[in-house]
Amino acid sequence: MAGSESCWLFVKVEKSADFDDFCTFEMQSSWVEFPLSEGVYYQRTDASSVNRIYKILKNDRISVKETLTEEQLNAITQPPTLTFTAYAVQSSGVLTPQDAWSILNS
Repeated sequence: MAGSESCWLFVKVEKSADFDDFCTFEMQSSWVEFPLSEGVYYQRTDASSVNRIYKILKNDRISVKETLTEEQLNAITQPPTLTFTAYAVQSSGVLTPQDAWSILNS
């Protein structure tokens, strides 16, 4: 957005309980796995990234596991899901992603 500042950008990826039984995904290479919180990834952005689209999943793709059987597929009552939540903290004076995450959680 115009007038934006450099920031630490986080995305939390939450999988439904059965997601790993049926599907896989890979994160876009620009995201770094955040070691202090499961399913959280981050990247540092600068002000020149205004109006940039941030891809989360590699090739915008979720893949169905090759081992999935027709019987398993027919037994699904709720489709597997991914939920994404984004967070941002201005990076001015915030030197590490750990510091930024701490600000978000205070």
